Amino acid sequence: MRDVRSFLEQGTEVVLGGICYEILGLEGYGASSAVYLARYRDSLMENSWHQVLLKELFPLTRTGEICRGRDGKCIVVEKQAGEFFSIHERSFMRGTQIQLELLLKDPGLISGNLNSYRAGGTIYSVLPWQGGSTLEEELDAGNIRSLLQAVSVLKNVLECLEVFHSHGYLYLDISPDNCLLLPSGEERKALLIDYNSIWKSEEILEHPPECFSRKRGYSAPEVMLKNLRSVGRHSDMYSVCAVFYRILTGTILGQEQMQDVKSLKKEIGDSALLDGEMPSVRSKVYGIITKGLKLSTARRYQSTGELRADLDELMLRIEGRGVTHEALWDISRRKCLQLAARKEKKRFPLDYRIESSSREKLTAGQFWERVLSENSAALLEGEGGSGKSTMLLDFWEASTREYNRDRPVVWFLPLYRYQEARGRASSFIKDSLLEYLKPDGKVNGAKEACEGLMEVLEKKDQIFLILDGLDEVREGKRELIREISLFRQKRGVRILISGRNLSGCSCYSIRPLSICQMKEILNDSGLFIPSDTGMQELLRNPMMLDMYLEICKKGENGVVCDIQDDKEKLIRKYLECLVREWEADGWRMNYLLWHVLPMAALEMKRKSRLFINSDEFYKIAEKSMKLIKEKDFALAFPEYMGKAGQVMEGINSQAEWADCIILGLNDRLALLSGDRDGSFHIAHEVYLDFLSERAQENLKKYLKRRRKARTGRYIVILGMVIGFGAAGFALFMKLSYPVTVEERARLKNCAGQMEILCGRLDTMLYEEEKVLEMADDDGLLSGDEKRYQNFEKNVQRAVEKAGMYSKDDSDDIRSAEIFSETGAGFDAARILSFYREPGEHFVFMKQTMEQLLDMMEPGSRYTPDRRREAVGAYKEYLEAYKEVIYWKIAAVEADFPGDYGQEIYEWIAHSNSFGSVFISKKTEEDRKQMEIKQTAAEVQLKECMAQMQRCGFVL
Repeated sequence: MRDVRSFLEQGTEVVLGGICYEILGLEGYGASSAVYLARYRDSLMENSWHQVLLKELFPLTRTGEICRGRDGKCIVVEKQAGEFFSIHERSFMRGTQIQLELLLKDPGLISGNLNSYRAGGTIYSVLPWQGGSTLEEELDAGNIRSLLQAVSVLKNVLECLEVFHSHGYLYLDISPDNCLLLPSGEERKALLIDYNSIWKSEEILEHPPECFSRKRGYSAPEVMLKNLRSVGRHSDMYSVCAVFYRILTGTILGQEQMQDVKSLKKEIGDSALLDGEMPSVRSKVYGIITKGLKLSTARRYQSTGELRADLDELMLRIEGRGVTHEALWDISRRKCLQLAARKEKKRFPLDYRIESSSREKLTAGQFWERVLSENSAALLEGEGGSGKSTMLLDFWEASTREYNRDRPVVWFLPLYRYQEARGRASSFIKDSLLEYLKPDGKVNGAKEACEGLMEVLEKKDQIFLILDGLDEVREGKRELIREISLFRQKRGVRILISGRNLSGCSCYSIRPLSICQMKEILNDSGLFIPSDTGMQELLRNPMMLDMYLEICKKGENGVVCDIQDDKEKLIRKYLECLVREWEADGWRMNYLLWHVLPMAALEMKRKSRLFINSDEFYKIAEKSMKLIKEKDFALAFPEYMGKAGQVMEGINSQAEWADCIILGLNDRLALLSGDRDGSFHIAHEVYLDFLSERAQENLKKYLKRRRKARTGRYIVILGMVIGFGAAGFALFMKLSYPVTVEERARLKNCAGQMEILCGRLDTMLYEEEKVLEMADDDGLLSGDEKRYQNFEKNVQRAVEKAGMYSKDDSDDIRSAEIFSETGAGFDAARILSFYREPGEHFVFMKQTMEQLLDMMEPGSRYTPDRRREAVGAYKEYLEAYKEVIYWKIAAVEADFPGDYGQEIYEWIAHSNSFGSVFISKKTEEDRKQMEIKQTAAEVQLKECMAQMQRCGFVL
């Protein structure tokens, strides 16, 4: 709306309560009022002046129905705007009343108000002039120059906001223009200076506010939508975090950032205020803003105290707090408490039976005493679900209850995170310690912090590292073992590893439960031991027994006969019991458990790890959101027919659906756990095989339904040509090709050739993607020499492997001719072009990888930001390239008659590079539509190539 108001001019005199105020200038204005700098003479000393602020009620209207009178002073309100003016008048007076009330209670944190008057057809408030400037003015002037300064401002705003909240008020109008920063040294005091939108929670519901301030980019979604039942303190917390976002990025929060976490993270990551900060600081900043700006009100900060605690923690990370034995213990304690809050309560106490390599039987207490006294590293073995991780976590929790300077700090490190290390695999343990440590004021930067840590670890009995899950490390295990060996040489380090087959360690193993132990646990739960010996053997595994107890607790004791000794049946029944607890959201929870979680498990299986990163998680969220709405899905899984609305009820965006997945699979079922870096890992490896197999079954059903749909179309075609005699028969024979055994064999051979060709290309792209994941590492981007050397080796390895797959002994032209000889009408030029794709892409890959190495080399002219931009451009190019290849495959598949090409799509669904494209694309579009899609993809690919060139690649 264009502002047509005419404000008081400099030199205008306004008489209020017998005092003449001279206007010195306009200080600021909003939708309901204007604020002027003014002065008046001292009553005793005529040559002395008092400076104040005058706040004038002057609501903004579309066409000027409320305007300045001809005398340049009075406010004129036309008849049709009378009610509108009255609403703002009541709001103005109510805000002033609350201001005066709070001023009496806490004058130090509430801006002053000297008096209020009616004059010139409106209302004025006389406010003390305290100097200073608004946060908006400070940001425009570029005066917030450090992250520490920004956090200090926010803490001062929270201190002021706490006054409102402690007296039951919601402020609901927090924005940079309403935050006044007073000139009081480096830590500038903050005041909130507009009171027209302040309400009590109960008043909002009983008497919906007539005047409600809504500011795009600052007001919470529930405020913008006037969803009064959802408005609360969390709404103010949202606005504070939106102000933090503005300080960091220099821009107002937009719709894209509100709905897309990836976009939000990118904008924050590009902030100049984060330059030079350690990764732990960046992680905390990202965590604060993403939590504060959650669309779900329940997942935001709920109070000023909660947000202040995280800001205090951020300040500690920025300033540092020492690399000492005490600091190690403090961090370990905090990490343990965070884990304990999420840990499920055990259904039965467990007396662990441990055996040494010499067959000596030990209790848990004897085992820990032995391990802590040994100089060599120890290895703890045991089958999956035997309780290794639980035992290690129990010891960690017990060891962090009280601080003991004479005992080593117990530090628990799950190794499933190892494969997240990317380019820093050779320093995973060291980096994991540094990630949490807060160096003291003498230490500046990662290098000094690392040196400080190594110095501490040379002192006796400093840290006991528990490395859990060596078997979960699928790639790069040799580098991890080498680092473990280096840490074993440190005088202050003791190490325990859970896993199998590691030489040079004292070996121990957890034995299965004895029959007596199992019987006692079952009896304590009022159950008898199963008579089936196979079932007894299965239940000697603590995890299987735990599942069995949960099933029986739900009143399904009769499942024993059905399960017998089948581990998969027991897991399935257990998961069914879990989801049954949430009957109110039955269809949604069922879809999350039996379709979304298996997608995640299959992605983990493909990538040979127990977690998915944030990008992979959001791709799965996107895929699953589209899939539930598809007709083919409902026909493949009839139980969901007509249930898509219930599954997606209340979900309006992909971001909301992602939050819903986290709520269901993390908060409720505890089967998928989120980590601080945005990745998600499965609760236990025992679920992975079962759920990934479930995903395969789901996929087969879905593809079978797709094939049926295609067969139906051929039947329609047959019906259409029956009436055309010999010509119709000839047409039908063409459509029903192949007929002979030889023809079918040729088509199967062609489909197999395509799969091999796609497989070669898939492997090359997968190697390329892995390199780019390694490249996106803060240490490497900052020019770390060791990480660069490691990166260089990985690039060489990837190029060599891709080179092997780019070559084929067969003649491209002859291979393409095989397709033509089938008589199925394949496009020979298209086939030949596709056969040459691996070789052509390898030339591109080799060239760009060499250039990427030059960019990453320490001492090159490329800054960390330019390197990051180049890596990002390369990643976007690969995504666009995969899209082009996808439509090329689709075009070839469309030439296959019947279902002979369907195997190609089944392969795509299980590929590393194209799995994320599968399902989200319609594979049965007509040829014209395919050509349009391919052309659009090729245009996008050219744009991505141009972006790579702008980033410094010579292509």
